Amino acid sequence: MGTLTATVMRAMQEHQRGNVEGSEAIYREVLAADSTEPDALHYLGVLKFQNGKQLEGLALIRESLDVRPENAHAWNSLGNILKTMGDVEGGCSAYETALRLAPEMHQAWYNYARLLARLGRKDESIAALEKIVAARPEYEEAYQYLGRLCYRVGDIERARNTYRAWLAMSPDNPVPRHMLAATGGDEVSAPARAGDQYVRDLFNGYAASFDESLTGLGYRAPKLMLAAVEAQLDAAAGNLAILDAGCGTGLCGPLLKPFANRLDGVDLSDKMVDLARARGVYDELLVGELSATMRERPGSYDAIISADTLVYFGDLAEPTAAAATCLRPDGWFIFTVEALGSENEALDYRLAPSGRYEHGRAYLERTLQQGGFVVVSIQRETLRMEKAAEVAGWLVTGRLAA
Repeated sequence: MGTLTATVMRAMQEHQRGNVEGSEAIYREVLAADSTEPDALHYLGVLKFQNGKQLEGLALIRESLDVRPENAHAWNSLGNILKTMGDVEGGCSAYETALRLAPEMHQAWYNYARLLARLGRKDESIAALEKIVAARPEYEEAYQYLGRLCYRVGDIERARNTYRAWLAMSPDNPVPRHMLAATGGDEVSAPARAGDQYVRDLFNGYAASFDESLTGLGYRAPKLMLAAVEAQLDAAAGNLAILDAGCGTGLCGPLLKPFANRLDGVDLSDKMVDLARARGVYDELLVGELSATMRERPGSYDAIISADTLVYFGDLAEPTAAAATCLRPDGWFIFTVEALGSENEALDYRLAPSGRYEHGRAYLERTLQQGGFVVVSIQRETLRMEKAAEVAGWLVTGRLAA
C-alpha cells in the first residue's frame, strides 16, 4: 500500500502541473496493480471530469466511494460533478455528507454555500460563508462570494463589513479595497475608475461561470449592441474593421462577425480571452488595458463596440479620447453603461454598491462631444436583471466628427 500511495502522490503532482496524459497513465498504472485503490479511482475521476468526460468521472468517483465511503474529499468531488451536471439536490446531499465526515473542510463548506445560494437558500449560504471566514480568514474566495451575496440580498452594511474584514486581512488586494469604496466604507475613497488589477482578478475569477451567470440574469447587452450596429452599419458588405473593446468571453463576437472583414478583441482578463478564442470568430485577441490598447492602434478601426465594459470606468474622458484616436474618419463608437437612478441624476457618475459605475445622460453627451464625437443616440434600455429588478442602462452611439 505504501508504494501505491507514493505513486498516487506522483500522479497527483503531474495532475496539478496540467500533465493530463502523464497523470492519467500513472493513475492507470496504480489501478492495474490494484483496481480498487480508492485514491487513484477518485483523482482519475476528477481528471476525467475536468477534461469534459463527466459520466466517466462520475462513475470512477462513485466506485471510489464504494471502496472508501468515509472519504470526505471524494464526496466533495462528487458534489462538484453532480452540481455541474444539473443535479443540484444530489450535489447538496454529497456536500452535506462530506461535511458530516469532515466538519472543518472549508472547501466543502464553500461549495455547499454556493449551491445553497443557487437553490435560493441565501440565509443559509451566508451563514456557511461566515463560518468559513471565521475559521479560515485567509480563504479569500469566501469573502468575495459573501460580500456579493450580502449585496444581492440588500444587506449593504453586512457587505461593507465583509469587505472591511477582507481588506484588513489582505491589505494589498485591490478587490476588497474597490468594493469597500463601492459599499460606502469611509476609510477608502472611490476611484475615478476601477483599477486594472481589480478588473483582472474579478473576471479571471468569473471566467468559468460567466456565460451561465449572465444567462440567468437575462443579459441583453450583446443583442442591444447588435441592434445598434444594424441601425448604422451594413452587414451585407461585411467589410468593416471592428474592435470588440472588453470582449470578455466573446459573447458579442458571433453577432459582429457578419459586419467585419476583421474582428479583433481586447480584454484585461487572460482567462476571459482564452474563452473568447475558443469561439473561433476573432482575427486577433489581445490581453491588455482598454485605453492603452486603443491608443496603440491609431486609425485602425471603423467601429469600436463595448458591451458593459465602461461600467468599470467612472470618468469616461480617457477611453473616449482613446477611441477617437483608434477610429478611422467617421468611425463609430457604440457602448453600454449603467444609468444613474433618479435620486442621483444630477451627478456625472457614481460608484454603486455593485462595484460598477452608473452614469448620467448629460455627462455621456458632454463627454462624447468633448472627445470629438457627434452624438447619434443615447437610448435608455434594460441591460439585465439583478436582485429581481431591472438594471437600467444607456445604449450609446457616437460617430467621430469629420
